[in-house]
Amino acid sequence: MGTMIPGEIVEVVVEGIEHYGAWVDWNGQMGLVLIPDISWFPFREIGDVVSVGQTIRVKVLALLPRRPAESPGRREEFSASLKGVQPDQDPWLRVDEFRPGTVVDGKVDRLTSYGAFVLFAPGVLGLLERPDCPEDWEVGDLARVQIRDVDQEKRQVRLTLAPDSTSSEGWR
Repeated sequence: MGTMIPGEIVEVVVEGIEHYGAWVDWNGQMGLVLIPDISWFPFREIGDVVSVGQTIRVKVLALLPRRPAESPGRREEFSASLKGVQPDQDPWLRVDEFRPGTVVDGKVDRLTSYGAFVLFAPGVLGLLERPDCPEDWEVGDLARVQIRDVDQEKRQVRLTLAPDSTSSEGWR
C-alpha cells in the first residue's frame, strides 16, 4: 500500500453513492468526492456521472485523520475531486465570450421562488430574477435571454429577458 499526497492524481474505484457524494477506494483507503467536486456540468443524480464499481481518476484534495475503527459509518481518509483531473473543462474558462448585453438562447433548468435558472452554455447557468420571469415558463422551456452582468469571482451570471422575448410561447 502506497502513500498519497494532496494534489496527486490517483485511480480509484467507486464503492458507494450517497446523496452528498461518492465513496471511493484507493488501495483500501476510503475517500469521499463531494457533490461540488463531481462535475463541472449540472447533473440531477450522482449516478448520472459515476457508478458503483467504476474506476475513475481523481485529484487528492486532502488527507484526513483516521477515525477509530469503532466509529459508526464509513471512515473517510481522504477527500478528492473528479473535477480536479479536468481543469480544462471548467466552463468558466470560456465565460469571457459572454458579455453584458449579449443575447443568448438557453433552456430553463430549474424554477425557484426567486427566479429561473437558465442553462445558456455548457455548464453555465444564469439567473433570471422572478420579476422578469414569464409566468408560463416551465423546466425544459427554451428561453431567449440577455446577459445583464457576469461576476467571474462568484461564478454568477444575472440575466434579463431578451428585448424580443415576452413569454415562452413558440419556444417550447
